[in-house]
This record gives sequence, C-alpha cells and structure tokens, in this order.
Amino acid sequence: MSDLQPEYDGRITFNIIPVNAEGADKEIHKHKLGTHGLVVYAADGTVSTTIPGHNFERKEVEAAIAKVLE
Repeated sequence: MSDLQPEYDGRITFNIIPVNAEGADKEIHKHKLGTHGLVVYAADGTVSTTIPGHNFERKEVEAAIAKVLE
C-alpha cells in the first residue's frame, strides 16, 4: 500500500491499521475479512469494496481506488 500513496496523494487517504490495534478485531469481523484484509471507503463513508486476506494484487487495489474516484 505504501508504494501507492505517492501516486494518489491528495485524492485518496490511506489508513493502514495493524490487526492488533484496538478495535481492529471488531472491524475485521464486521467486514467479514477473516483475519485481515482491505476495506475501501467512498468519500461519503460507505464501504465501496472489501477484499479479505491477502487475496489481492496491485491491480485489484487500483481497481478499487478507481471505483471510488469515479
């Protein structure tokens, strides 16, 4: 994720939350991510995309970002 941050600076906010952070377990369960994953929110705060685990590559992340930037 950190390599994407410069490319989308000013257009997307990246928040990387460690799985052991307070409340992370509730969010992981809420979004049905298994043990970890990716949640992409639209500007209005609604969930646009969720991808559980590490079952994604850069192209999936970029597609999720493109979806919220439309």
